[in-house]
Amino acid sequence: MRVGKTLLMSGALAGALVLGRGVLLIPYEPETSNAYVWGAFHVHSTLSDGLSSLEEIADAARKARVGFVMLSEHGSPHSQATTLSRTIRGVRFIGGSEIGLPEGHLIASDARSLPEYKLPPYPPDATADIREWGGLSIITYPEDPTQRWSYWEDDFVPDGIEIINVTSYFRASSAAAKLKWALYSPFNRYYYIEAFTSPSYALHRWDELLTRGPVVGFYAANAHGGFTITDEMTVPLPSYETAFTYAGLGISPAHRDSPEEAIRRGEFFSLVRAAGEPQKFEIARQGDTIRVVVQTASLSPRIDLKRNGIVVASAQSGELAIDAKTPGVYRAEVYLPEHPLLSPDVPWILSNPLFVGVEFSAARTPESSCASFTPLPLEDLTLEKDDESKGSLAGGESGELELDYELSRATPQKIDRWVALALRRPIDLSRFKAIYLEAESSDVMRYWLELRAGERSHYASFKLEPGVVNRITLPWNRFYSTTGVRSIPKLWELDALFVTVNTSNSQTGFRSQMTLKKLGGCE
Repeated sequence: MRVGKTLLMSGALAGALVLGRGVLLIPYEPETSNAYVWGAFHVHSTLSDGLSSLEEIADAARKARVGFVMLSEHGSPHSQATTLSRTIRGVRFIGGSEIGLPEGHLIASDARSLPEYKLPPYPPDATADIREWGGLSIITYPEDPTQRWSYWEDDFVPDGIEIINVTSYFRASSAAAKLKWALYSPFNRYYYIEAFTSPSYALHRWDELLTRGPVVGFYAANAHGGFTITDEMTVPLPSYETAFTYAGLGISPAHRDSPEEAIRRGEFFSLVRAAGEPQKFEIARQGDTIRVVVQTASLSPRIDLKRNGIVVASAQSGELAIDAKTPGVYRAEVYLPEHPLLSPDVPWILSNPLFVGVEFSAARTPESSCASFTPLPLEDLTLEKDDESKGSLAGGESGELELDYELSRATPQKIDRWVALALRRPIDLSRFKAIYLEAESSDVMRYWLELRAGERSHYASFKLEPGVVNRITLPWNRFYSTTGVRSIPKLWELDALFVTVNTSNSQTGFRSQMTLKKLGGCE
């Protein structure tokens, strides 16, 4: 009886404490400002796994005072969303696709056109392809515990990187933290920003990328309108309207009708909107001076100005100015040390960089020529395909192979469609540094070079352009296992090699011709 009474009293006390803390949260409302056009980045609709249509999202955006929405529908890329450009009920929608690669997720944003092939797994190839489509490549989830981006080598320069992703904080939080969010969010929908922690790793990676090129930074809402429990049951928390208030982007009203152009130029800043909106935020170079200005109604900001990732000036007020004669990449971070919800080590406002006397060298590219080439006999390759695709193989006058093919249309029951040139015999490639091939194609297309050893299979992607002889070098460090890990095949015990086009690298129903002129080992 005494134990039960004690437990009852403890439960009542805990409930009273939760209620008391919740009541204190009710009055909190962030400062608002109409000085900027607010935007939401990384948004999913019913085009992929979001819960609402574009029209419904437009209504939610208007309620959240959001003027533009940057989509990120799942796909490889998403054929409709990646090039989407629409204004719905006064809200500008900028198309985009979130593409899962072995190294993590990459967003292709605001593309002008799409080819027949899918995005390749190797990140430098992927960013190059997105630029050819006229789009921006943006790293997503740099700090996510389950989907963290993992490729940072010096041949990789994307156009952008997420610094804060709202969903990553939820995934990284403890069970106790999730319980607190569930208990207190009904009292105040902005409470969730208390879970935000310093994005120090993402900021470090951003500064690293900025040594290679002009990369812009984003705060991502990662809005789905809620989450799905079963096919019949969804929970609309957080709603689009709420998610848009957590984190977003700010641009000048002068770019209201074409926010995508401001995004491309990096003329925007990222903001934790639920902590408040500034009346003014500006970072500008005036002669040899860089000046940062922050104006708010009642918040007390601290400004840190960084050069090449290192703080070179700080101000416990709304204005900072320094001599900027020293070359470097400058950017501003604004903090709110006294905010009731946002942690003092989370940047409330994050500017995009200013470049002073900086010249970027071209990213390192893998070696594309062979000092010594050892051919594999092309006459040993045979045609293989699924039972519904079409293909014919003929030998040319110079010993090359001419492949004419048409992938059959995929259906829900039969997704895997493929045509391949197959070499099925033991092969030892261990003395080579790469595979080298020369080929021609009637259409632009990405193919796979596959290597198999028993049950183990590795692949690398290469692109053929029409009208030229394509000379391709595929180093071993560009091969991925079928489990999604970049790794070097066991080159001494291979039992098959394939040059493949399939529904993993091509759109279904694609038809083309390819002429393979050379294939072999590169030393």
